[in-house]
Amino acid sequence: LRLGRSVLRGWSGNMYKFAVAFLPLLLALLTPMWAQSTPQVDDTEDHTETTTGTTPSETTESQNTEKTSIHVTSLHINSTIKWRYATTVVTSKIINTGEKSGEAFFTILLPDEAFISNFSIQVKNETYHAYVKEKEEAKKVYEEAVSLGQSAGHVAQTSRNSNRFSVAVNVESLQKMTFVLIYEELLKRKVGLYEHFIDINPGGIVDHLDIDVSIEETRNITVLKVPEIRNEVEIKTNETENPLAVTKIDGTTAHVSFSPNRQQQKEISQAGVTGQFVVQYDIDRHIVDGGDIQVVNGYFVHFFAPPVEKVISKYVVFVIDISGSMYGRKMEQTKEAMVTFLKQLRRGDLFNIIFFSSDAESWTVNSTYEQQALNYFSGVSEDKPASDIVSPIPVSNSSIDAAVEYVNKVEPTGGTNINLALVFALNHSKNLREEVNDANIVPLIIFLTDGEPTEGVTGGDEITNNTRQTNSDSEIPIFSLAFGEGADLELLKKISLQNHGFARKVYEASDATLQLEHFYEEISSPLLSQINITYLAHVEKESLTKTTFKSYFKGSEIVVVGKLDSNDKATKLESEIEATTREGDIELRSFCVLPPPRDFFPEPTKHQDSFYGNFLERMWAYLTIKELLDRELALDSIEKKNATKEQALALSLKYNFVTPLTSMVVVKPDDHRNESSSKPSAEDAEEEVDLTSADRQSFIPPPGGFMAGIPASFGGSPFGGLGGGFGGAPVAISSYQGQPGPPGSYFNTYQIRTTPKFQLNVGMMHTTTMDFDHHLVYMGPESTQEEDFFPGVLWTNRIFNESMIEVNGTQFELNIYETDVLVKTCLASGESSECIHINSCNSTMIKNDYEVFLDHLCVMDSLQFTSIKYAGVCCYPSLLDTE
Repeated sequence: LRLGRSVLRGWSGNMYKFAVAFLPLLLALLTPMWAQSTPQVDDTEDHTETTTGTTPSETTESQNTEKTSIHVTSLHINSTIKWRYATTVVTSKIINTGEKSGEAFFTILLPDEAFISNFSIQVKNETYHAYVKEKEEAKKVYEEAVSLGQSAGHVAQTSRNSNRFSVAVNVESLQKMTFVLIYEELLKRKVGLYEHFIDINPGGIVDHLDIDVSIEETRNITVLKVPEIRNEVEIKTNETENPLAVTKIDGTTAHVSFSPNRQQQKEISQAGVTGQFVVQYDIDRHIVDGGDIQVVNGYFVHFFAPPVEKVISKYVVFVIDISGSMYGRKMEQTKEAMVTFLKQLRRGDLFNIIFFSSDAESWTVNSTYEQQALNYFSGVSEDKPASDIVSPIPVSNSSIDAAVEYVNKVEPTGGTNINLALVFALNHSKNLREEVNDANIVPLIIFLTDGEPTEGVTGGDEITNNTRQTNSDSEIPIFSLAFGEGADLELLKKISLQNHGFARKVYEASDATLQLEHFYEEISSPLLSQINITYLAHVEKESLTKTTFKSYFKGSEIVVVGKLDSNDKATKLESEIEATTREGDIELRSFCVLPPPRDFFPEPTKHQDSFYGNFLERMWAYLTIKELLDRELALDSIEKKNATKEQALALSLKYNFVTPLTSMVVVKPDDHRNESSSKPSAEDAEEEVDLTSADRQSFIPPPGGFMAGIPASFGGSPFGGLGGGFGGAPVAISSYQGQPGPPGSYFNTYQIRTTPKFQLNVGMMHTTTMDFDHHLVYMGPESTQEEDFFPGVLWTNRIFNESMIEVNGTQFELNIYETDVLVKTCLASGESSECIHINSCNSTMIKNDYEVFLDHLCVMDSLQFTSIKYAGVCCYPSLLDTE
């Protein structure tokens, strides 16, 4: 049907309607012939998957006649939200009570903005940890798994603004298994609320279902809501409170729990609890000030959301697609939303409406649709003369009524000339300064389309270049709406990112009008414009996220994160904010008193609360990666795109984040191998491997390990106690779409000396990214060997039986007496340092705790033997033993 619409876009309105009506009949006539020539597919297998639970499937021949006995016994979800940064731990326990083995799928829907940071499976008293690798490396494992016919799970888009994570694992008879998944995200404030979404679907009634959400904020929590479970995709206008949720507010902290028993679960649904558990909250903002600055361990975050009362007047240019593909329900929903938009305009606002298809025309108050209709469909236009630009229309009862009447008469037809529409709209907005003598009016463009460019300029690069050049001197924000599956969302994202706005997808559904209205509500009330935030001292400027913003809208929030400069001796971190309100320019200040330098650059201690000590650093990494990915999409230069992508990749690997550039890798437990076969043999290890030749400083993990920021009950760092990846067959997990990059690698390839001993998967490899939309999970069992080897280094008695260590299948020597090595620089918690032997670092934690050693692992090259690599540590500068 979509293909037919595309072909028929250029037809006249009446002919188009006839074609759309006739097309289903044509398809009905063709269906029998198609069925006769199409091979029949066996679709008897049940592919249903359940969120935050498991979907079992028998592996025996009687799969279709014998019901599985695998089910979820408990589902625990724990979210810790500190200063808007949420870390969620999902723990699902299953059991196979049957007499035969079966395959269980652990599946969960994740918020679209979340990054997975850890995954593990516990079975037979062993824990299998996943680690993150560069996407191209993971692709090789995935392809090998497919070639071997192994089962593969996947992460795919299934629900609005979410991604599906799924992994399949074989479960023996009477076997228990525990899945643990951790993901992290920064909650965004929209329309005055932070919303935290947790998807639930254990696949039935479970004995233990618990959700626990703890919130700690910078100011008193004033709003806390838990709506009823959302078990419908579409938006509801009125939501009731969840009667089973227990909430408590205590100043700056809040707690939410949800633990329905079996009977209560049945009352919700006979099939068990299914849907989204949502927590909404906000904090006190009664004073217009410079916001909150918080500092933890050398990193800071600045939250800015002043409750300015007076809304700045705006000049909105609505650019609406009325091409043939908009015919039907989409056009009706767009009209309904436009009527709402127009009626919400305030006195003092200005507006224009541009309708476009093959051509583009600007609406005027005195014209009628019949007068202008022929212009829309008279042919393709490449440019519009200045005489076609209409002056901004002031909001009044008569102008709004005339606009509503006109909108309701519009009929779709023709092609899609995106380039012409955007350039025409920008010329309207630029005309504002000539027509209206009010510098405080905020111009913005709202652009809606449901298709790809088919008329005029159709090349994406040319369209973005033309748009950017036209807007270069005005910098007018463009907010784009991609309506339906046919819209080119990537193109719209790039256009908006290059022009100070953002793009959203509008799903084709009965609530599309509400989706459009919610979007408009976010940007309809500008409170500040031209915001510039400056930090007067004590920050590393290159570490800062975005500090300039075109507008601040009511109900939103500006967030800046960065690193402190350890060489600066200032006693406070101070910010200066310059912005424009409706009444003129303002200047706001905010500051945070800093502890002595040694207090906020501490060496991690064994009993340190890792979440509170490390979460702000992870928040910085999270936001920096998000901004780098947006910047990469907006750039045109291949060289700059690749450099930006490399920065994002390095941070993704360092902080163990699953992003569009990385994949999670695992070797799943395999009951068909005995214990001895899960150990690597010399033959297995005697193969070519890739090691990075790039400076290793980019990959030194943060103090406290990748698991810092995760509740201590979950276990240690994923770097600690990992197997070598030989313990079972790989299983693929597909996820986000990475951006294409050039082929190649930043690895040297060479032969290594090997012995079949303990293997570590540190996951610090790095290659140029490729276009690959699959995610992998690669897991191995924990293993230790008892023997004392290095006096003073306590962990060696459980790792070595000689002075060798293997990381990702590559051997390194731990020779504390070797002096003929190449000294390299590295970064230790943001400070420049040197890669040295472990005995030259005065850190008891590194010497006593193997996981901390791995967090600071770096590589030293032998000056005599190119094939020998020494394992060193990136030591804090203050702990270097210069003797």
